[in-house]
Amino acid sequence: MTADDVIDRFFAAIEQGDRDAIVDLYAPDIQVWHSFTGQTVGKEDALQIVFAAMVPDMTVTYEEQERVTVGDLTARRHLFHAVFSNGVRLTIPTAIFIRIRDDKIMGFHEYMDSKLIDEVTNVVMAAER
Repeated sequence: MTADDVIDRFFAAIEQGDRDAIVDLYAPDIQVWHSFTGQTVGKEDALQIVFAAMVPDMTVTYEEQERVTVGDLTARRHLFHAVFSNGVRLTIPTAIFIRIRDDKIMGFHEYMDSKLIDEVTNVVMAAER
């Protein structure tokens, strides 16, 4: 499997809500950094963050804008689209740098606008009330 195949599987798994596929794609010693937390976390915490984007009342899709792969590192720009059951739609421009080895995601750095992340969080919390 190529690095591009692994990345395609990862984003498809998020869109489809396939938690098992995500767990399988993450290397045991993965290191993940997000701009909205400013923290580097390991596998368990990284899984909690990605699973938080897979809520029942929200449909997630990714619209790839650009991808460049050099060796085991891929830079990708995409639009993260969230559509909520109440009709609210949000789009978050994102840049992510993903490192792949042995068909596993070894790590990534993800840059998203924290104000837009806060909007998603507010809509999810309002739906849960």
